[in-house]
Parts: sequence; C-alpha cells; structure tokens
Amino acid sequence: MHMEIPIFRPSISKLEKDYVSEVLALTHGNIISRFEEKLARFFNVNFAIVTNNGTAARHLLLCALDIKRGDKIVCSVNSDPSVPMIIRLFDAEPIFCDVEDSNYNICPKALDLVLTTQKHKKLKAFFVSHVGGQPAQMDKLMQVASHHGVTLLDDACFALGAKFGTQNVGSFGLAGCIQINPQLNNSPASTGAILTNDSGVASRARLLRSHAIVNDSLSKNGNIDYIYDVVDIGCKYDLNTLAAAFNMAQFERTAEFVAKRKAIAAKFTRAFKGLPNLKNVDTKSESVFSSFAVEVERNRDSFARKLKEAGISTMLHYIPLHLLTYYKKKYNHKIGDFPNALKHYQRYLSLPIFEDLTDAEVEYIIENVRRICGEN
Repeated sequence: MHMEIPIFRPSISKLEKDYVSEVLALTHGNIISRFEEKLARFFNVNFAIVTNNGTAARHLLLCALDIKRGDKIVCSVNSDPSVPMIIRLFDAEPIFCDVEDSNYNICPKALDLVLTTQKHKKLKAFFVSHVGGQPAQMDKLMQVASHHGVTLLDDACFALGAKFGTQNVGSFGLAGCIQINPQLNNSPASTGAILTNDSGVASRARLLRSHAIVNDSLSKNGNIDYIYDVVDIGCKYDLNTLAAAFNMAQFERTAEFVAKRKAIAAKFTRAFKGLPNLKNVDTKSESVFSSFAVEVERNRDSFARKLKEAGISTMLHYIPLHLLTYYKKKYNHKIGDFPNALKHYQRYLSLPIFEDLTDAEVEYIIENVRRICGEN
C-alpha cells in the first residue's frame, strides 16, 4: 500500500483545542504572561520573552545586544540559514566554523581556532546550535567562551527538551533561544522565545519586541491610556494569543513528544543496522531527535529520489552555509573550506520523525529504506 508521509505533521490533542477555545471565549486571562512564566520555570531562568517564531527570537536577541554594522558573530557552517541571515540584517559579519567529525554540531577545537584568528574588538559573540536535537558539547564550548571572553548564545530552536548534563539547552551562556515546534513545516502556529537571567537583555528585548512603544497610562503623571511614545526603532515580534494557546499546549507535551521520537529513532536504528550503503549516525542518548539522519555512502540523491517516489519526504540538515550562493559570493568561500561539514553534507539525509507518526508509517519507512538499500 502506497503512503504519503511528510517530513512533519503536528500532533493536536484536546489540550490544544481547550487552550485555543479559552482564547476564543476570552476567558484565558493573560495567556502570554502565563506562557512566559511556564517557560522560565522549565528552563530555570529569570526571564522568558516569547516571540512569533524562533528566527524572530534570534533577531530580537541581537537587537537587544545592540549589534552594529561590522560586528562579527561566529556560527556553525552547518546552521539553519536563518542564523547568518539575522546577523547580516545588521550589516554584521557571520564567521563560519566547522563541525565535529562525528556529528553535525559546532566543533569546540575549530571554534577555539576561529576565535583566536578572529580576535578583534568587533568580535561580539558566537551561536551554538544543537542540530537535530543533539546537544553540542556545552562544557567545552563554555570553556572556550570563558577563555576568549566572548559571549555564548545558546540556539536551541531545534532542540526543545534536550539536556546537557542536568541543564536544559537553551539556558546556557548569556541568553538562549528556543522554538516550540522544532519541526516548523506545516505547523498551525509558531512560537519562539528568548531565555536569559540578564535583566538588561530581558528588558531591552521586551521593549523592542513591539515597535519600542511605551505607554505611561499607569504613571503618576495622570496620563490617559491612549498616550504612548516610541523610544527606539523596534520590531513586530510579539506573539498573538491564539498562537500562544496552541503552543503552550504543545510545550506542555514536550516530554511526550520527546519520548515518542526517541522510540521511533530506536526502531530506525535497529532496523537500519548493517544495511548496505547506509550508516546510522552516531547519535548520543541525550538527543531529542527533532530530525533523524542517516548517511548514504553512495548516490544519496538517488536514494532520496526513490524514497520520494514511495511517498516518503526527506530533508537536508543542512546544506553548509558556505555553499549557498549569497555567502559563497559575498565571502569568496571555497568548497573545501570546511571539510567536516562538506563530508557530512555529501552523505546525510533526514528521514521523517515526528510525534504523530503512526506505527504503520514507521514500518513503511523501514520497509522502503531496506528495499532501496537492497537494490543498490
């Protein structure tokens, strides 16, 4: 039987419908504040500032840090394209760093070298992304940050629920960012958030989140409530209440979602072990599997094409940034500048893995992967 399996499909329960109904009935109270309080408690931080998506959270964080033209911010060359994009929006410079030989996350040794060679007063920070839900080596990366005196920004937009040791990723460094639906495709609503213990970063982010508009209606000056002022150039990244309702329910189901994805990943790993032309990625137990990658030894694109013919969607996480037209032309990058990222990119492929995936769909994916491997 032929199936059509997307790379992501949301799981929607009674909880999401109940919270959305509260909003539509206007009985929700201040759901934005409720959501932010839940996030702050979960991540054990003092402040959570929700936004309308993860990219907005990253951009708003850099706004709060007052990034300027010519500033330099390091990120993994194997990052979501939105990471260097938000850096370029300031006319700042993204500095790329290679990944580890064994996985797709930023390499601490490579980062140490980059920070050494790029040492300059314009070097402001580096982003740490956790690709596919696999936590990066935060202990080593924190040591690198401390040694060089450079700010670490913890980008956990694709790793909600993951921990490094006992600490949730997203809560390391000066500030972090998360996205409630790490597999955003086809999601009914999106939510991002900035997480920090720094009151200055938090207050600045809150100000800039909605056009930097201030309202003194509660001041002692007796101003009436329609008096407002604009004190800076801000953004429009505040979260609407319907999106807050849906994603607060999704957030409360994080443990359920992670457990389901881990169970599917375990099935895939067992089923694919020893297949010709296919290698399981060495993923650690702490991964939350926002994506599931395999490495195809030969003819990766042909492999993906056959899966597509069977109705199974696939993705790449990611195409290395230095191979993308804009950055290749802008910075004159060469194909071999980041050898580990290039090696992974030439072979890896992400298969569908999400909490709404049925047992029948899991078996269908396994059967077709086995069939295609047998044909090669």
